[in-house]
Amino acid sequence: MNILHVISSLDRKAGGPPVALAGLAIAQAKCGSRVSVAATFNPDSDRTLADELQSAGVAVSLIGPAAGKFQKHPDIQPTLIRLIAAADVVHIHTLWEEIQHQAAAISLKLRKPYVFVPHGMLDPWSLAQSSVAKRAYLALRLRRDLNGAMFIHALNADEARLIEPLRLRTKCAIIPNGFTPPEHSLPPPSGERAGVRGETPTDEPLPSADTSGHTAPTVAQRFPPHPSSPLRGEGPYILFLSRLHPKKGLDYLADAFAIVAAAHPNVRLIVAGPEDGAEKDFDARIAAAKLQDRVDRVGPLYGDEKLAAMSNASLFVLPSRQEGFSVAILEALACGTPVVISDQCHFPEVAEAGAGKVVSLDARAIADAMLQFLNDPAGRETASGNAKALAARYTWDRIAQKTLSLYGRPRVAILANSLPPYRVALHRRIVNEIPGVRLFSLYTHAKSNAPWEIDPPAEIEPVSFTHLRPLQQGPVIIRWIEQNRPSAVIVNGYNDAARMQVLSHCHRHGVPVMLWGDSNIRSDRVTGVKALIKSRIVRRAVRLSDLILPCGSLGQQYFEKYGADPKRIIWMPYEPDYELIRTISAEQIDQVRLRFHLPAGRKRLVYSGRLIGVKRVDLLLNAFEQLAPQRPDWDLVVVGDGPLHQSLQDSLPASIAQRVTWTGFLDDQQTVSAVYRACDVLVHPADIEPWALVINEAAAAGLAIVASDAVGAAAELVRDGVNGRIFPASDIGLLIDALLDVTAAANLSRYQAASAGTLVAWRDRADPVEAVWKVLHFVHVGYDVRRDRA
Repeated sequence: MNILHVISSLDRKAGGPPVALAGLAIAQAKCGSRVSVAATFNPDSDRTLADELQSAGVAVSLIGPAAGKFQKHPDIQPTLIRLIAAADVVHIHTLWEEIQHQAAAISLKLRKPYVFVPHGMLDPWSLAQSSVAKRAYLALRLRRDLNGAMFIHALNADEARLIEPLRLRTKCAIIPNGFTPPEHSLPPPSGERAGVRGETPTDEPLPSADTSGHTAPTVAQRFPPHPSSPLRGEGPYILFLSRLHPKKGLDYLADAFAIVAAAHPNVRLIVAGPEDGAEKDFDARIAAAKLQDRVDRVGPLYGDEKLAAMSNASLFVLPSRQEGFSVAILEALACGTPVVISDQCHFPEVAEAGAGKVVSLDARAIADAMLQFLNDPAGRETASGNAKALAARYTWDRIAQKTLSLYGRPRVAILANSLPPYRVALHRRIVNEIPGVRLFSLYTHAKSNAPWEIDPPAEIEPVSFTHLRPLQQGPVIIRWIEQNRPSAVIVNGYNDAARMQVLSHCHRHGVPVMLWGDSNIRSDRVTGVKALIKSRIVRRAVRLSDLILPCGSLGQQYFEKYGADPKRIIWMPYEPDYELIRTISAEQIDQVRLRFHLPAGRKRLVYSGRLIGVKRVDLLLNAFEQLAPQRPDWDLVVVGDGPLHQSLQDSLPASIAQRVTWTGFLDDQQTVSAVYRACDVLVHPADIEPWALVINEAAAAGLAIVASDAVGAAAELVRDGVNGRIFPASDIGLLIDALLDVTAAANLSRYQAASAGTLVAWRDRADPVEAVWKVLHFVHVGYDVRRDRA
């Protein structure tokens, strides 16, 4: 994979973003990727990071010297055109300069996927600085650039949450910064520096990637012998290491240290980092507290000097007003140094792991946290070990692997009318069982034909178009596809303008598009003019689609009738949450028996579905009326609601009315599943039923099944005479014969026992998750699906 990183500066004095870029780029190169970096520079720029990148095999293109607030240069555009044309993915760091905008615009033009990492620059505190200019730039340029990204690389969950109010179309992927373990171990901190009040120094070395036995220089050799060296003076010290910028909270630190210094006369404060606007206020506060002889400002520290300073500090403190994800915090943790940080550093894991304290932006709170460690050597020692364990989760090698998996992660968008429970369950399976895929669940209606109340889970990445009028939905969905560039679009159905527009757009622009539908040949009953109109629509939908995804054999026959090539057909059936049905407890079954007054010792037929004409519940009620005298120990449960509810209920003769239970619509799938488990035979007598997910549910619940031959799922999940019976639609005589057969005491348990095996055989033949794998293989997303599943 060819990766291009783009940033406005590689100068270490610019703070965390260039350091983070270098760590990530070098780690990606070690993983085998071809990595390059494009950056602007100024005449006085430090080029150490550029040299380190090139030494690690990362190609660096420096453009400049850049000028002005936006760091412009005439070579930016031609250089980026050349580099982006050769790249597979572009990773853009920070936001506000010319090079980032040009990288996004050129990537869009060349149809190259790109990623933006704001490094905390989109959170409210950052946007409030020079807010008028930033808001204008966001509106005029940056919003479009961000919305075109493959994803926004957020450094932590807080950053992702704080970006949400901007209402960007692009989703965030949370990828923290990392650190690189040194090539050799530093010596353990000396007792003098690591401890106070008799603390026992640790003898554990800094995490090391080198096992060669290399002998590290002493700590004293790591620091230059200048007057401001942290090694001057006696006693332990607290370390601040970052740019001396107002957002870093140096004012809070000065006031907090005044409190600490009064309690610990031997503790010093070392402030390391390049000056960046906050130094004068900090020095004034320290002078006012008469602590000049207790505070050393030592300038920037890099490499082993920095790690030695961290390793020998009693505490590392960073009370920032805003951080994306501080590499310095990670490095201090890796050195086994407990940290005291503000909650605006967005690193709650520090407190959760017991590796330090996360406090509010308040001098007293910061001082109290430092004093807790200084007054408790044993607690500090425990935190030191926790710090190293926490840091080990954030090595650049790990972070690089995560970015590489996301770069190459194919995107699949499934467009459906709604997200009922069964569809949510399937989408969860896709996400969990194909971890290399990023799934987007697009939907156009708040509710399906049943009034489920669903709050789609974030893991299936729901994208709602329900707020739009029907004629608006197609163009807006198309814009979403253009901006998010999915590898494949699966369109569920073809019966509205929006879906046909999406199929047409994808076909014209080379976006692989698949038509998914539950239509079946036995429900295809329109005639005359309606049949001609339908034929034109369906044939066009088939022509526009790269693959056809019917639910089963009757669906395949349906689409072949309208021109589908059998070689381009993959079965992708609907399915319920099988695990939920399997795990229904005896207690839950008893609860539904009590709730719906289902007495023990009775056998039960069950119908589940809408109460509308084509479902032929009237046929079932008539059949049950004739069956009832012959099966006095059997009752009927009707689950569902619809416009015919009252008329159907009123049609029952008094002789059987007490043997029929009407539950109404049940929106809790556990309750529905428990009702199945309290019954014995599912009956589905529909004249027209494209699929009927209730057949899957009944088989999973271990019921015998009686269904008409018009039901799509019955052709796959009901083996006539094995786990149930199939009768010709509308034939009441044969329906009664089927019911008498399955309810016979000698036959019932045999039919029920066979349903489990029938379901297993069906799932082996047609698994919707396997269908998604085949879709990905078809569109050539960059890996062999069969190999990955091996």
